[in-house]
Amino acid sequence: MDGERICALNNKRFSKHEVPVGSHSFTARFTGKNEKDSAEPLVIQVEAGKNYYIRLTQRGGVSAKLSWTELTENSGKIAIAELKEDQNCK
Repeated sequence: MDGERICALNNKRFSKHEVPVGSHSFTARFTGKNEKDSAEPLVIQVEAGKNYYIRLTQRGGVSAKLSWTELTENSGKIAIAELKEDQNCK
């Protein structure tokens, strides 16, 4: 988020983060230590007291393309019900 690493997740995992109010840019890479342009940044204007759910989807194999989707709160709750929370996400 905003150029800083906040989490490395495996498949079927999710994480929760407290994010300050304001505009924030989320980026991701599929694997490795070098930045990749696999996914366009997702920019969200965060408002106080709201929950935001974002999904990163991988399409393809080794040269995977990543894409972001911002979910509604209802859709987000349904999506994470199938996943395991990573509480030690680093």
